[in-house]
Amino acid sequence: MGSAGVVAYSMNGQRLWDGSNFGIIDCYALNVVNSNEVYFYYYDDSFLVLLNEIEESIRYRLEGNTLQQFMFDKSGLIGQVDSNTLKRLQIKNRTITSKEKIKLKNHYGDRINGPVLMRGKFLNAFGKDEIYKNL
Repeated sequence: MGSAGVVAYSMNGQRLWDGSNFGIIDCYALNVVNSNEVYFYYYDDSFLVLLNEIEESIRYRLEGNTLQQFMFDKSGLIGQVDSNTLKRLQIKNRTITSKEKIKLKNHYGDRINGPVLMRGKFLNAFGKDEIYKNL
């Protein structure tokens, strides 16, 4: 399983697809929006790939950053580039570049300092006393 970088299985454990054709050294980040829409970002080539119905639908080149996790929203792409930094990324001609840093704030305007979890189209942050969902 590890040599393919990314593997998709059926509910019964049948291997449906793998990333062996991509030359993946390491899959850094994965975002499963639903069973038909899966994004993965891999190293050595620094591509973010969309699989739609287990077929490659689009491939973006990421320049200047790596992604630990990511999600798409109505404005484009949000990525966590290191343990303390979220960035808004822009997409132009299938190339992703950094646009600006993002600082999460709670409903009082205070900065949220804590782990972040991105899955599907949701971003959740864990503050000192609260969990902030769907930011």
